[in-house]
Amino acid sequence: MNCKLGQKEANLGNMERWAKKAKEAQAELVCFPEMSITGFYCAGVDSRLSGDQVYYQVHKLAEPVPDGPSANFVRDLSTKLDIYIAAGIFEVQNHIVYNCYFIFGPEGFVGKYRKTHMPAGEYPYCRFGAEFPVFEAGGCSIGIATCFDNTMPEVARILALKGAEIILMPHAWSNEDFFGPPTSGRYEDRKSEVLTFIPSRAYDNKAYVVFVDQVGRVSDQYSYPGFSALFNPKGQVMAEAGTAEEMIIANFTKELLDVERGRPDSGLRSRRPEIYRELLKNA
Repeated sequence: MNCKLGQKEANLGNMERWAKKAKEAQAELVCFPEMSITGFYCAGVDSRLSGDQVYYQVHKLAEPVPDGPSANFVRDLSTKLDIYIAAGIFEVQNHIVYNCYFIFGPEGFVGKYRKTHMPAGEYPYCRFGAEFPVFEAGGCSIGIATCFDNTMPEVARILALKGAEIILMPHAWSNEDFFGPPTSGRYEDRKSEVLTFIPSRAYDNKAYVVFVDQVGRVSDQYSYPGFSALFNPKGQVMAEAGTAEEMIIANFTKELLDVERGRPDSGLRSRRPEIYRELLKNA
């Protein structure tokens, strides 16, 4: 999805259009990119804005979750269409802003996740989250890891150990470096980057993965190449998106999940956490 900077009404309208298409295609869970509602403001996103102005925009756009106007819109849409919808927004609580990704379903609010790892261009504007919740929705367990979180293999592993069968990985991964000049950002380059490590998150943790990113230009400095994909617990691509707004669908089955997680040599079953103390030495 092309998520326009600061244009919440337009973004919500576009989300409604795609959610209706998803319902017509018999989808049960619809996942939109990171910051799909507000657009993704960060350092260098627009050459016309100073750091202070970006900070102002972030705080101006931020809303409570689950009780803000945008969250209420998604709630009502989920109820009307009888589907689960996951979306991203700047969330505010006690004057503190978080990069938030939340889920609503036919029964109402399912849960939210606050991004726990921030790249350099983002952390001046958002507080870090510190929890890895797993939610029950539609007969399955869902975890969330937002964008930069997925460069940390510990995040997906924690979610899997807590029972997540599907890991949503919403992104706003631009073509440009935060503080450098624009790069070519070709679609094939991004696809190659994603396929270097995201399949491992699915394979190692025997989980389905939803990698969903923004697409298209959003400012004079920022654009997104658009690669999104769905992965099965073997780390295989089930569906992938191109260079424009697009809906991709795959059927996640319990049977394949049970087979992969039930293998005697599964990475989840063969772990030896008692010898992993090295992981805590620099904590």
